[in-house]
Amino acid sequence: MYFFFDLDGPILDVSQKYYRVYFDLVNGQGEVPISKRDYWESKRQRMPDEKILEQSKLSHWYKEFQAIRKSKIETTQYLKFDAVWCGISEMLSILSNKYPLFLVTLRSSREMLIWQIEYLKIKSHFTAILSAPGDISPNGKASIKNNLVRRYLGLNDEQKIEGWFIGDTETDVNAGKALGTETAAVTFGIRTVEQLKQVEPNIMLMTPQDLICWLEQCNSSDA
Repeated sequence: MYFFFDLDGPILDVSQKYYRVYFDLVNGQGEVPISKRDYWESKRQRMPDEKILEQSKLSHWYKEFQAIRKSKIETTQYLKFDAVWCGISEMLSILSNKYPLFLVTLRSSREMLIWQIEYLKIKSHFTAILSAPGDISPNGKASIKNNLVRRYLGLNDEQKIEGWFIGDTETDVNAGKALGTETAAVTFGIRTVEQLKQVEPNIMLMTPQDLICWLEQCNSSDA
């Protein structure tokens, strides 16, 4: 039995990092950023950056914004704003004593990924850290995660994996299905309940505490 975790969403609250990059860039242009609540809800609703920036009179600047954002969001200055959800690290520690846990995530910089999970003291919970850049279409991202896992475990495309894939996006659910695992979608990340329902995960978890309780149940049984 394997457990595969996406990082941003199920394990980390990344909303403050996202907002601070946006806030600093908009403020640096001399305009007024929208509130964090409005910004994060816009991101969860998949509103394009151009539309978000329009609210600060900066829609004409969105291409430059995207380029600068990409260069900054994986720096220590902003990665330090990410926070592990309360209780998650402790639960991962317990679960890792019984099952192999894998982190499967898409980040531009593996070096900064390793720095962050060491900084947050969660690296030791995982058997392996599987990562790759993710600057491609959503469908392609699921394929990358599928291939990362299969390559690491030495499996061909036909072999199914017994376990769970836990994430907060369509990418994670589709990657889990491609691997043959069960899928758990958390709705407290970057996607809404309505969006995640469309890809039909096996289970949906509404809060970090729901995730912890579910993992406790998995740990006390054979999942």
